[in-house]
Amino acid sequence: MTPRISLLLCTSIILSACTQGKMVRTSGRVRNLTIQGNYAGALATLRQSKKDAFKEQDRVSFWMNEGMLLHLTKQYKASTDVLTKAEQRSKELFTKSVSKSISAAFTSDAATDYAGEDYENVLVNVVKSLNFLAQSNRESALVEARKINEKLSYYNTKYKHKNVYNQDAFALWLAGLLHEMGGEWDDARINYVKAMEVYK
Repeated sequence: MTPRISLLLCTSIILSACTQGKMVRTSGRVRNLTIQGNYAGALATLRQSKKDAFKEQDRVSFWMNEGMLLHLTKQYKASTDVLTKAEQRSKELFTKSVSKSISAAFTSDAATDYAGEDYENVLVNVVKSLNFLAQSNRESALVEARKINEKLSYYNTKYKHKNVYNQDAFALWLAGLLHEMGGEWDDARINYVKAMEVYK
């Protein structure tokens, strides 16, 4: 893993909008251990605090962080399994929230359960893609990379406002790289060009 990707994952650990005291303190400890490169210690700390610091409505946040730390400790299949649970639950919550009025949403599961921010949900697929790549499964890695911009497009059909974050340049670059690895030169070039346009 490159230092840049490792830093991206480190800075994304435990950035939930929840404000429970125990969870915030755990977040700080896990983040510090992760930045220090003590991924196994960070994972152990996270898991030890599960019952005390994380409530049922925080399960998406917990799974996201557990999945990322499993990736950093090279437990790629376990990471993918956990992140898939987070992705499925987040999708359920997002679907609930857009199917209700704003007033009704404040009394629903979609209001109390943390579904993750758009960038966090995108990072789930980035990590899953890297998991598959680490297991030499290029096709599955490419599927996850493609999901990212499909997911962003779906989100933006549901928002009432225009969202600037509607494509992810890194996802396009990653898809280009995966196509290049497979000798699919035209597809690689198209994704690289799109990535450059989004970066600009």
